[in-house]
Amino acid sequence: MERVSNKFFAQRIIDGKAVSVQLRTNTSLKQEVDGGGNCRPNWNSYMTTEHDVIPKITGMCRLSGKAKMPQPYKWTWNGNEITFGNNLVTDSVNNISYYPSNGDFVQISGGTSYPIFGKSTVEEDGTTIPCLYILRNLATTANTDNDQIGLEGSMEAGGAPLPFTVSIPVRVQELAGTGYSGYIEGDNYISDNSPKTDGEPSTALTAKIKNGAANVTNFKLSAYIEGNNSPIPGYNKKVTDNGSVVLTLKESQITDNVVLRFEFYVTENGADSLVDTEYFSVDDATDEMELQVSSRTYTRTDGQDVETGTGQGDVHLRDDQSVLFTFWMGHRQNPDQVYDGYSEFYVKLTDNKDAVIPKASFPDAYKQNASLPSDANFVKITTTLSPSGNNPDPVSKSCPGGKIMLSASFLESHNNGIGGIVIAE
Repeated sequence: MERVSNKFFAQRIIDGKAVSVQLRTNTSLKQEVDGGGNCRPNWNSYMTTEHDVIPKITGMCRLSGKAKMPQPYKWTWNGNEITFGNNLVTDSVNNISYYPSNGDFVQISGGTSYPIFGKSTVEEDGTTIPCLYILRNLATTANTDNDQIGLEGSMEAGGAPLPFTVSIPVRVQELAGTGYSGYIEGDNYISDNSPKTDGEPSTALTAKIKNGAANVTNFKLSAYIEGNNSPIPGYNKKVTDNGSVVLTLKESQITDNVVLRFEFYVTENGADSLVDTEYFSVDDATDEMELQVSSRTYTRTDGQDVETGTGQGDVHLRDDQSVLFTFWMGHRQNPDQVYDGYSEFYVKLTDNKDAVIPKASFPDAYKQNASLPSDANFVKITTTLSPSGNNPDPVSKSCPGGKIMLSASFLESHNNGIGGIVIAE
């Protein structure tokens, strides 16, 4: 079986009906701001071409594997529902149309009010689905904390509403006026309707790098599939003059989901120096299997850890809480149905600034575990999952899977946040 990987996934199962929601993007959701309020990349796009790529977030919602438009639904920003006006705006400069956000979701600049977001719909996989454009810079000198964009709604099955909630982080960082930052543009999914390369559905990812607000035209890029320390053939090379590298991934190169690592180098004092590392995941929506991620939150009460919530892998913890992440291979249409053939699970952790956490700094329960032979930063977390017992796992039968428990204090010691990449093989 081919190795698969994942970063997060959203799902809910009620009365045997599986609702799965995936937020798809066309670029890295990362923005940095310097002390003068200058942002990179620049997302201020209203009726102008003087900007970088306009971030587009779409919500692919499926009921028992079939794409479906949720009714009702709402977009949120840091937990607050985004409100929109009723007048459709057609931006002929950027060739997009949307309903602009209003109320608290506007920015005032030079006496003019600009919508921060635009709500629309798009056609994907033959279905109309929700779409949100980010039209203004989210990073400001007053906002240098990570943001969350969320989609909440429900779909109906048998006359009953099946609710869902899913979110995706926007990395917001403060930076000095100079400093290197790489970013990736391109769809983070492949579907049957994706552009074809050699007759196969594919996605084209463009890697760029900035120094301060200026584009860097000469650099070196090394691109990897996570878990393999050998660069992708043809993508360990110098970039001169054009300032970007396009990496094309075809459907046959991906099983379920792949996490890519992009390393950016510049020449300093005659040697190549690593100046930034970026991660980007691509989902193959044509595969029937999917690496599932679920979470259980526990709260310390009277000296005991009491389960207080379940989720899909995007969790916020208070100081008295911890979270147990569980991983397994399931079918896309019915996530609790186990997909046989995968027996080993590994996890790699990064802190809130994308620095890799070595095994020696893992929670004590995992420090002695084996590592992935091809990448020692991935630590083995394989266990046996069971649908029965006091704390049943969300699977239809006993099967191999992976688990890792993380506490709020562990997050605090790593810049108040942890990112995880999971591999199954």
